[in-house]
Amino acid sequence: MRVPDDLIRCVTYLYVEKSGVREPGATAFFISVGEGNYTAYYAVTAAHCIQTARVRYGDQLYLRLSRYDGTAYDLHVPPDSWRESDRNDVAVTLIERGQLDSFGAMDSSSIDTEAFTREKFGHGDEICLIGLFRGLPGEPPQPITRFGMIAAMPKEPIQIKMPGNVWRRVPAFIAEALSFSGNSGSPVFGLWVARTAQDLPERLTPGEVVFLPRSFYAFVGLVHGHYNVEGDPVLSLEQGDAGGKSGGEHASLIIIIPGEAIADLLNEEDIVTERKKRAKERAPKEAVPIADDAMDTPALTKEGFDEALKRASRRVDSESDSGTKGT
Repeated sequence: MRVPDDLIRCVTYLYVEKSGVREPGATAFFISVGEGNYTAYYAVTAAHCIQTARVRYGDQLYLRLSRYDGTAYDLHVPPDSWRESDRNDVAVTLIERGQLDSFGAMDSSSIDTEAFTREKFGHGDEICLIGLFRGLPGEPPQPITRFGMIAAMPKEPIQIKMPGNVWRRVPAFIAEALSFSGNSGSPVFGLWVARTAQDLPERLTPGEVVFLPRSFYAFVGLVHGHYNVEGDPVLSLEQGDAGGKSGGEHASLIIIIPGEAIADLLNEEDIVTERKKRAKERAPKEAVPIADDAMDTPALTKEGFDEALKRASRRVDSESDSGTKGT
């Protein structure tokens, strides 16, 4: 089934700079999170990409973005501007809406996939990943789509390797799919066929007409890396320069970090606090109330009314006389 353009528009590349030359190193994508009348936008990728960039390239990390006129530019996003999960291979950084230009963003309601993916998806279901292809490095980015199928569900933690020879045990999907170096951080979607209204992951708006069965792609998670025979996940940005050789035999399996790991990170206290702060700063200014002592103004009496009427009459007469003398 054709992958919607809206999903492809959410994907971009991470570039690193070495000796004055910028090269694509990994994939990132955008999501939006509503906070009152404010919407926050985040770039999302695999944390190991950020950690590797910090060690090998210092602060020379960029998001390749495109403008509506088709030209591209690089947004500086140094590793220290990213918030990394201390439990999983996920990292996010806040992006201003105006910086996205022609890019789209997935709504955050679609990324907390635990209940949906574990109930609706299983072995053999089709998935697709959208990510970097070095043959099309992008001016602007031109991500490609690769397809596969779920080989294992995240029923128990598996080991993933992070930079510095650090190992973590995390819940993850395993999918049979080929991936390129640089696909780490790519969003993964699963093809689902809804046969009843209860099968639809999104909420229907009142009066909306939906014809069933209906096929669509639902968010599954992001690519950690591919898996080799020795059980050592190969990390695209941990192999030296972009495109470096990896150890072991490629087993045509990729590790997918579930979407709920992203949702968990976005709900961390410091991230929520920053989001609420920005929402407050951008909230419409309230109308300035009348002076506080207005409530203490005494009620108007008959005598007060008569006196006010006399003052008004004197003002009118005075203005009339003045107008006559001036003609």
